[in-house]
Amino acid sequence: MQELLHKVAARLEEIGEPEPVTRPDPAFKETRYRGEEAPFTITVEDGVYVVAGKRVERLVAMTDLDNDEAVRRLQWIFRKMGLEDALRNAGARHGDEVRIGKLVFDFVEPGFEEE
Repeated sequence: MQELLHKVAARLEEIGEPEPVTRPDPAFKETRYRGEEAPFTITVEDGVYVVAGKRVERLVAMTDLDNDEAVRRLQWIFRKMGLEDALRNAGARHGDEVRIGKLVFDFVEPGFEEE
């Protein structure tokens, strides 16, 4: 499993970051990415940022969320995929709820320090 994650991360580095294209309608936000296959979409449902896409949902399903190292690696992969920036572009702010598959978490702005 670790070898697969390392290969995926290396491939993501090769691909580079996608350019976001956002819908202007603030009532229904959705972010899509150009390219062969959109790695994910972001929609806002009842104030929750819902991220959908085969790759991101598969990564979440394959990650042992009780393992801190595995979670840090998942965050790193998401950052490389541009997910963190895409959430910010879609309007997500520190503390907003994000859902990917069955995983629900609060969006954390980089550099934000908890008191």
